[in-house]
Amino acid sequence: IGGLIEVTILSFALGKSITEIEKEKTNAQKEVVKQLKANELTRSRIARDLHDDLGSTLSSINILSEFAKKENVKHPEKLPYLLNKITESTQKLQENLQDIVWTTQNVDNKIENLLTRIRLFGGEILESKNIDYQIDIDKNLQKMELNSDVQYDIFMIFKEGINNIVKYAEAKNVEINFYIENNSIYLKIADDGKGFNIRTEKTGNGLKNMKHRAENIGGEFVILSEIGKGSQIILQAPVPK
Repeated sequence: IGGLIEVTILSFALGKSITEIEKEKTNAQKEVVKQLKANELTRSRIARDLHDDLGSTLSSINILSEFAKKENVKHPEKLPYLLNKITESTQKLQENLQDIVWTTQNVDNKIENLLTRIRLFGGEILESKNIDYQIDIDKNLQKMELNSDVQYDIFMIFKEGINNIVKYAEAKNVEINFYIENNSIYLKIADDGKGFNIRTEKTGNGLKNMKHRAENIGGEFVILSEIGKGSQIILQAPVPK
């Protein structure tokens, strides 16, 4: 009887161990599949950005270079302007490559890197144009973790918003708010520039890309503007569970 009890207990323990091993194996397989899907999404996003953004920039540089060769003979006085445009396009290309490299290296999902890039990029661009600015970042954000792809899309929306202000808004002041409220992450960028009529103004690829990136992360993107009253862009994204 004692031997039978020992065998029964041993069989039970062995069965339990096998079950636990099978569960661990299943969980490990699910994690691998999840990571592979994430890697595939990252590769797809990088390929899309390389094709769309960087591809168009390279095409622009090529066109400007060919035009500069012709103008150098016919209208040499236009050459400095064309060379300056080529330099600007080259700098844009370099910045975009750095953004892509950053998101591929940001594997720990810590949000501090994103917050640092927002402060540095916003400060550098706005200060170079003598635009006063204020950046307010919710302290609760520093405790969060965000998928690197989500961080990348948020940063690219922020970057496009700041670039649009510098290029078109003629603003003197910019206010940037990045915070959490009601289980959502909000990024708001407001300026006191000339504004525009949303109903009649043609939207370029930049604004379309911002909306598309917001949809990629399950969020919403809104533009508010009135002529003479500045503009505001708002990104709302769900807090990851």
